[in-house]
Amino acid sequence: MKYAVLNISSWYGVSIGAQHFYGALSFDDEHGKYNRIELERRLTHETARILSIQRKDDLYYSGAMTEAFNTRKHVRRAGIRLWKKLCPHTDFLLEGSYVVANHQKCISGPAEIRIKINDFFRRSAATGGYEKDEKAMDAIFYEYRAYLKTIGVS
Repeated sequence: MKYAVLNISSWYGVSIGAQHFYGALSFDDEHGKYNRIELERRLTHETARILSIQRKDDLYYSGAMTEAFNTRKHVRRAGIRLWKKLCPHTDFLLEGSYVVANHQKCISGPAEIRIKINDFFRRSAATGGYEKDEKAMDAIFYEYRAYLKTIGVS
């Protein structure tokens, strides 16, 4: 089995005035070549009008493409749509980082896999992470890696 990863990022809450979220879909294609695609969306008339008012130095117009999304939920929806379109050779979609081996939330794919992977994700979150309980996190990590091997993810 193969999977893709949706990475959601933002400066929201970190940088003054930051208010958008961004997404990138990472996956290996059918030949094993790594791909990373930044998510985009078309601006609506209303969004373009608001952005033009907020950022007086830029002019935005309806139909223009942007990588900025208003919420994590919007990025997630766009990521799932793009994953279904571009990655039929993959079996499930994780939300997190492509290079992280730890348990990440499964946001699309077969229910059985989604439920099992998200159980690992919930259990690891409940420990408080490696900083709080390294031994419990290691145990969950090894169980997670073993599960991935049983479904054919190397």
